[in-house]
Amino acid sequence: MIVLPFPSARILPLVFLFGLLSFIFLHAVLNSRRPHLEPLTGSLESDHSLLPWNQTLGVASRVYVLSLPRRSDRQKDMEHLRKTLGLQWTYVEAIGTHNAMIKRIMDSVRSIREKNFYERPFLWPDVLPPLSERIDLWSPEFLVETDPSTHSIEKPMLCATKNNTVRSYKPNLPTHLILTPARVACWLSHMSIIQTIANDDALKAEDAAIVFEDDINMERDIGQRLEHLWPFLPRDWDIVYLGHCWSNESFYPALNTHENFTAISNTASVSHIHPSKSPLCTHAYAVSRTGARRILLHMRYPAFAYSRAVDRAMAWLIQSRRLKSFSIVPSIVVQRKVGKSDIMPEKGSKWKDDLFDGVYDN
Repeated sequence: MIVLPFPSARILPLVFLFGLLSFIFLHAVLNSRRPHLEPLTGSLESDHSLLPWNQTLGVASRVYVLSLPRRSDRQKDMEHLRKTLGLQWTYVEAIGTHNAMIKRIMDSVRSIREKNFYERPFLWPDVLPPLSERIDLWSPEFLVETDPSTHSIEKPMLCATKNNTVRSYKPNLPTHLILTPARVACWLSHMSIIQTIANDDALKAEDAAIVFEDDINMERDIGQRLEHLWPFLPRDWDIVYLGHCWSNESFYPALNTHENFTAISNTASVSHIHPSKSPLCTHAYAVSRTGARRILLHMRYPAFAYSRAVDRAMAWLIQSRRLKSFSIVPSIVVQRKVGKSDIMPEKGSKWKDDLFDGVYDN
């Protein structure tokens, strides 16, 4: 048996302490490279102080990025985007199709359609609760326990149109007409963030929050453009689409013109803000707190809730004048369509937008 001299024995605790500190340091470094995703098991707490506006695109008090935990490829790309533009945002865990809540929602939609779909008149909620009153994610009449044995499940459910029109089922219908678990999960993910914004007491009625999906590219001068366009909005705006698809969003006259645009000298890159026509896609939008409350109030209405793809539902609310919406044209945020879509087959829809000087264009 070898007995260490007394001085060496005193060094051993220091060696152990050095090893422990090294392990803690390496663990912290490795984890700092991984974006933190907040789960949407409940509403996000908004007790953090408001970030400097240059870190939230100059117009917003909050910026959220919706991402499935397994899509680390997209989170890595979003981190590159964030660091390049000097932004700060909160990653929010999107809800996957295997979440138990998705089946329960689909059972509720089926039950509403089969039992009392045509028994009541369709009456939109018209009274917006005061800011001090919390709005729940669900209407009490919607998410109820149902008996699956009573459902007719031979045929898939179809997406509704307009208020609550559902066409008759026919074999070989296009996939975009089928109400799939992926579409329901996408709706729930977006409405969970909308609810967070709606109930965020740190926000004033007109304060803005921005929501991004995780497959996007942005103009390098996006903050400069937004800061110029924002003053043209009316005080009672609800939602602004920073990017959109499948619609002519320049249909209505712009609120701003080339003559009053002084922030960007190259007119080839000028963006305008128009009253929305029927914008689709939810990869980039801003909502006021009041707008978030109005959206949530309509989107949770039992005869309308989870009845179709979330972007088509919001487009109908805009077309039917339930929301005061505006669209930036051309888009300043576009979908990259890199990798497999989480909602549609392959890389998603065939719509493709280009930017003037996007971060990922070079």
